[in-house]
Amino acid sequence: MEDLEELLPNTTSPSNNIANPSCCNNKKVRLAVEGCSIVASSLLFFEVFHNPMCGLVFNCGCSFNPWLGGTGWQYCNVHNPNLSSPRCPWCISPRDTPSWTWATGKTFVVIGMVGAWLLVGWYIKKMKTKIASSSSSSSSSSSINTSSESYLILHERKACHIRRRIAPICWFVFHHVVSALIFALATGYPYFLFFTFANHQRKSAPLAPVLPNVTTVAA
Repeated sequence: MEDLEELLPNTTSPSNNIANPSCCNNKKVRLAVEGCSIVASSLLFFEVFHNPMCGLVFNCGCSFNPWLGGTGWQYCNVHNPNLSSPRCPWCISPRDTPSWTWATGKTFVVIGMVGAWLLVGWYIKKMKTKIASSSSSSSSSSSINTSSESYLILHERKACHIRRRIAPICWFVFHHVVSALIFALATGYPYFLFFTFANHQRKSAPLAPVLPNVTTVAA
């Protein structure tokens, strides 16, 4: 019920908020708790899904980490002994392109995920102010219109709360796909998602531990 009331436009005067500061304090506490949970869940989400996304966008052999039952980067093509083998641009980046590594590092990605949450939260606050002002300007409307308008406001605000919570995931996927495309184009890597191109990547030695051939060299 408390969440329901929070979603509806605020019709109380500012003096009521001043007289009852506990309301503002409760909102700040809830925001702080949600912010901490977003940071923690973003870190966990990165740890769980970064390697599988690497394997998906580059078709390199990376999968879930061993603590999740996967093989991590054990069968990534960076370990392929064939010097002409394509090598995953992300996994080889610390050695071959160290100045690019920050773009796919945990710190940058998690900051972006938290930033996406903050950005959508700012949008919700902006919409709340707009809704409150439009509600006060149309206070002379009939009770039927007011009830219908409140329902629409409630529905929209619920949708905004959902979008705020999934914003970090959307940023994670968007960042990985776009940065993977940039890395593939910049290094001449032949695989991107479900597409295969000519291999223009510079030949390089494999990373340890060197394994038997695990990928097919693109023509």
